[in-house]
Amino acid sequence: MGRIHHEQANDWVVFFLAISALSTPIAQANYMYTYEGANFDTIADITPPDGTYLSTHSVSGYFSLDTALGDNLALTDVTGLPGFEFYFTDGRKEVTDSSPLLSINDFRIATDGDGNIRDWIIEVGFGAINVIGEQTALIQTSKFSDQGSIQQVINELGGKTNPSFERGTIRYGSPPATIGHFRKFLPSPNPPPLPC
Repeated sequence: MGRIHHEQANDWVVFFLAISALSTPIAQANYMYTYEGANFDTIADITPPDGTYLSTHSVSGYFSLDTALGDNLALTDVTGLPGFEFYFTDGRKEVTDSSPLLSINDFRIATDGDGNIRDWIIEVGFGAINVIGEQTALIQTSKFSDQGSIQQVINELGGKTNPSFERGTIRYGSPPATIGHFRKFLPSPNPPPLPC
């Protein structure tokens, strides 16, 4: 009976590992669209809630999909597209697609002839204001303005909750002179860092 030498056995192991690697499905990378807004220039600060928005805060974040957005897309709700995930922050609160008590009030995107985002309306938040002390957070961005806000129930009047709120806002004007912008990133094993 013949024997397989050590070197031949290693060759067979390498061969079988290479074949199995080729037959293993490759995970599909997402297309990530990041957003970076300008700093807030208008602050409304009422206590409660504790804390305040600052002129160094801004809206930033990203959303990702399994495939890139098409060219010349009219304002379209993208929340039902495969692989949809998102993360947005206003400098004080963070809202993600897995936030508890999540509310996606609007998440529409439009693209130009090259598939770049030309228009957007995004409004995401979380929380409930049913009893005293509860808070909600809401982050809004469009090509005309960005806003972060927090509401907190301070009392009940006539069976209805009465919230106090604070917010940070920047308006970009029409046409926008300074505008927050989206950048498109193609699939990558090392996605770009989130904007600060």
